[in-house]
Amino acid sequence: MYRTDQEMKATLQIIIYLTIAQHIFQSTLCISMSQPRKMHRRTVYNQDYYKAQAMLRDDWFKGKIEWLRKRFTEVGCPVPIEGYATNEEYQAWREAYWERYSEMNRSEYFKAKTLEITGGQASYSGEVYDELESFQDGYLPPMYGGVFSEILRHFGIDHENQQFKYFLEFYIFRGRTELPSSNFSVRLSRDQKTNELELLIKIHGFTKKEDIMGNWDFIVEDQKYLPDYQGKSKKWVEFERDLEIYKLWKAIKQDKLKRQGSWQAVDMDIYAQLHHKYPEITITSIRSIVLKTAKRLDESITAKPPL
Repeated sequence: MYRTDQEMKATLQIIIYLTIAQHIFQSTLCISMSQPRKMHRRTVYNQDYYKAQAMLRDDWFKGKIEWLRKRFTEVGCPVPIEGYATNEEYQAWREAYWERYSEMNRSEYFKAKTLEITGGQASYSGEVYDELESFQDGYLPPMYGGVFSEILRHFGIDHENQQFKYFLEFYIFRGRTELPSSNFSVRLSRDQKTNELELLIKIHGFTKKEDIMGNWDFIVEDQKYLPDYQGKSKKWVEFERDLEIYKLWKAIKQDKLKRQGSWQAVDMDIYAQLHHKYPEITITSIRSIVLKTAKRLDESITAKPPL
């Protein structure tokens, strides 16, 4: 068994990593103001996949998981064999778990037993430390982060391997037997030289075209954060007409006499010149066409006509 502070750290890390794991394993994208949707996920049958499957069939592993579930039940925090169906249910269990841990850690029995073992001393021998640790391991709710690290070490896997930590997390608490994997990753980054926001897609040696195309809707959710993002790209059907009106408006604007006149006079002048060619335009629609065209061409209008 590992020292209590190490196990506490490992368990807290597991809880922090859970949120990230949801994006990988549950295959939902939870960007603010968007609804979670099912994401296409292709299983990759690689070395790690079969290593995880072999782990599930190992007797030592089965015994360790059975012990952990038994300890959860003994402290009043049972976990269903099939795991929790939703993340919300698991979140509720975690809250109950930490409440129970705090309650037992503050109990009079725990304080009295700790005092009995340590004699009230701030420092003590290794033998006393081992006795105290043994008591804590058998009384307090199990620090499952430390148990996960023990399992990974037993199978020769780096105890900091996040993918296998997710695997253990979701196997015990969500009843999932697949190794969580991401066939590609997407992240927003800022270019150090230009300071421009970029969307980077990282692919792996096993990434397929279908992984990207099948999840394009999710990639677009991040793409929307880019300053030059354009959603639906519709053709500017009236481009030739609007451009001609806009160019004529700019030409008339340069006329000194017209600039001293009213905007209505400018509108009437344009209408008189073009309404035979474009019978659908009206005197009142000319102003909106001019403003819309200027905006689409990213040009500023110094003096907007009164609306």
